[in-house]
Formats: sequence, structure tokens, C-alpha cells
Amino acid sequence: MRIRLLCIAFALSLAAHTASGLETPQLTELKPAQQQSQAARLAAALLTRFHYKAMPLDDAMSEKIFDHYLKSLDSEKFFFVQADIDQWSGARTQLDDAILNPGALLERLNSDLLNEDLEKHVSMFYGVLNRSKNLLRFSNGGQFPSPFLWSAQGVEVLREQGAAVGLFPFARYGTYEKRLPARFLLAIFSDGVLDILPQPTLQHKLAFLRSLGSDSGIGRFMSVVQTNAQPPDDVTILSIKREGAQHGD
Repeated sequence: MRIRLLCIAFALSLAAHTASGLETPQLTELKPAQQQSQAARLAAALLTRFHYKAMPLDDAMSEKIFDHYLKSLDSEKFFFVQADIDQWSGARTQLDDAILNPGALLERLNSDLLNEDLEKHVSMFYGVLNRSKNLLRFSNGGQFPSPFLWSAQGVEVLREQGAAVGLFPFARYGTYEKRLPARFLLAIFSDGVLDILPQPTLQHKLAFLRSLGSDSGIGRFMSVVQTNAQPPDDVTILSIKREGAQHGD
């Protein structure tokens, strides 16, 4: 065994010595051709914007979502009895309605939180974007600042507002619709953003957010976040951008 190990060590030493005496060849930097780069960008755009099989969000899809979720909760059927499943079965065909009706969804969440008596509430903006119609259906449960919508027509604030979810039993939440322009940028900021902005007043902070209105503007906001030594844990931004009508939308 010792002889075999010595032979292996000698062979490795010899290979290293030989390699060190060789002149390192110049490697040619590999770059994609222009056509390959264009094909890669096109493939990325298609994969991120389109699903290979468009599925309607209807009662049939609702049943599939319900069954899949129930299976993920209790795949071995250890926890739920048939009586539990029967109690929930009424929701099998209603999930699509809940998804497409933001106001009704927030009202249900508000009722559930109050019934649990957790003494907790949440702020929430819930929206459904129909790309084929370029239509946003939304409801706002205490989200502040309100969402900003930038387009060629300027900036618009979606001011429709409701109470925080889980706070008042009498709270009601409407479902609103907004027809979106062909090109737009929609951004939603958490209230923690206001804590880190350096402007002296709330009005100045909101004016700064209104002034962003582009990818470079969002970049300016991110630079403010990065220069903050200890940003709060609730600094969040959601942005949705559309650059024009897409084939197949």
C-alpha cells in the first residue's frame, strides 16, 4: 500500500512539475454571436410572458386548485376526516370568484381575522391584472402610500382606500377597475419606505415617490435604501411595467 501511495504521489508531483514548465496557451474569449444574443433575449421574453398552455380561471380550475391544496395539506390523509372535507366542499367552485373579486376577498379575510381574535390586523393591496383587456381590478385594505401609476399621461395615484384588514367588523371593501394604458409603470411601496426617506415632511416624501416614474427613478429609490445604515424590515416595493401591446395578449 505504501509503495502504491508513493507512486501516486510521485506521478502527481511529476505531472505538476511538467505542467509548470509548459507555456500557458492564450485562451480565446468566447462570446455569443449577435444572432444568438437576439434569440436568447426573445426566448427569455416568451418564457417570462407566456404560458405554454393558457388555462381559463373558472369553476373547473377552482376545483383543481382546491384539490391540489387539500392534498398538499394532508397527502397521507392522516389529519382530516370526511366530515372536514364535506364542510369545505362548498368552496371547491368558489376560488375563482374569490380571486377575481378583490373586495369580496378582503371582506372574507377581515371576517376571518376578527373571528380568530388574534388582535392583529394587516394592510393589504390586492389586485388582479387582466393582460388581454389591460384591466386592473383591485381593492385596498389600508395600504399606504397608495399605488402610483405612471404613463404618457403623467402620474396617477390609485386613491381608493379601505380600512386595514382585521380591524373593524363593519369594514367594507369595494372592487375597483382601472383601464391601463398600453405603456405603464405601476409601483406599490410599503409604509416602511416613508421611514427611510430623508425628506422632512410626509408631503415631501410622497412628492419624491411621485417623481420616480421610470426604471431609473426606481433605481434612485434603491440607492436611498442602500445608503441607509439600518433600514427597517418592512421596506418593500412591487413594480409592474408594460412597454406596449404584446403579441398574444
